[in-house]
Amino acid sequence: PDGMRQYLADGLKWVQQRWPTWRVLAAAVHLDETTPHLQIIAAPVAEDGHFRGSRALGGPSDMSRHQDEFHAAVG
Repeated sequence: PDGMRQYLADGLKWVQQRWPTWRVLAAAVHLDETTPHLQIIAAPVAEDGHFRGSRALGGPSDMSRHQDEFHAAVG
């Protein structure tokens, strides 16, 4: 449990550093599979106040890179 709390804290910190203007809506450590994993739901907010997920992430091609960087920093 203590390791999972730290994993959650580290994951939230990583998201907040990478995307400081995003709003974290929910976060949880899941133990329902062989490998524990973290789910963070966050919403990017554009200057006009609207949700702009694809623009904020750099498009689908960058998502794999973000996952790899997260694993290297937190996993």
